[in-house]
Amino acid sequence: MAVPATTAESAVLEEWDHVQLMAARLLAQGKPVSYVARTLKHHLLTSYELTKPVVKQQLRASRKIRQLQRRKDFRDLVWQLSVERLDTRTPEILDGVADRAAAGRVDAAKLALEVAGRYSPKGHDQPTAVQIVVNGVPRPMALDDSMVIEGEVTGEEG
Repeated sequence: MAVPATTAESAVLEEWDHVQLMAARLLAQGKPVSYVARTLKHHLLTSYELTKPVVKQQLRASRKIRQLQRRKDFRDLVWQLSVERLDTRTPEILDGVADRAAAGRVDAAKLALEVAGRYSPKGHDQPTAVQIVVNGVPRPMALDDSMVIEGEVTGEEG
């Protein structure tokens, strides 16, 4: 049976439990802490904490989410998941830009054409500096007069 190779990205995700990963995914989607706490409270709280009133359950679950948010590695995980989510939505974003451009928005049209490589804003066209470096190329040897063959052209074909 084949086992998938662990990449650096999957290794980062494996160090988190399922509840923490779900909390990070929800936060990466822009959900508020209160929503995440309410959604995951049955996974975040102990059985004793779940016997308390709903308001206390919500406060305790929200506190646990905020404690997670204080950890830099958790914030890095939320950032990574946010960037992945943005990257997967790129076609939708470009469709929206194209729709606005087709409706006559000049700024959207410029952005769409720039992304497509058909437009470059003024001031951004800079001549490319080209440097020709001829190091290590052997120089031709000079011919001395003794090697020159003298001759006369008698006829040309042609």
